[in-house]
Amino acid sequence: MTYTFTADAAITQGAIVKLTGDFTVDTATAATDKAIGVAEIGANAGDTLSIKLFGDIIRGYAGGTIAAGDNVVPTTAGDVVKAASGDVSRLLALEPASTGDELRMMVETTTAA
Repeated sequence: MTYTFTADAAITQGAIVKLTGDFTVDTATAATDKAIGVAEIGANAGDTLSIKLFGDIIRGYAGGTIAAGDNVVPTTAGDVVKAASGDVSRLLALEPASTGDELRMMVETTTAA
C-alpha cells in the first residue's frame, strides 16, 4: 500500500526510507535502520511524498506511552505497548500515542536474520 509521509531531508525517488518521527521519513543508510518502504517520488525536506510500505497499516489503541518508531506488542487488554527486550514484535508504531489513544501501526512482514 502507498501512504503519504513528510520528508525529513532530501529523498530521491526509489530510495529505501526509514521512519524518523510522526509519519516522517529519511533515506535509510544502514542495516540497523528501521526501513519501512520505498519512496515513489523524490522530495525535498518538508515536502510530502508517497511511500510504498513493506507492510499494511492497521489501527489500534495504546496501552502506554509509545513513540513513533517503537516496536509494539499486544497486551491481554487488546491494546499495544512498547516491546520489551526479548519480545517478538510484528508491529511498528508510525506515530506517537499515550494510553487510550488510537494509533496507526505498520504490520512488519519480515523479521531480522
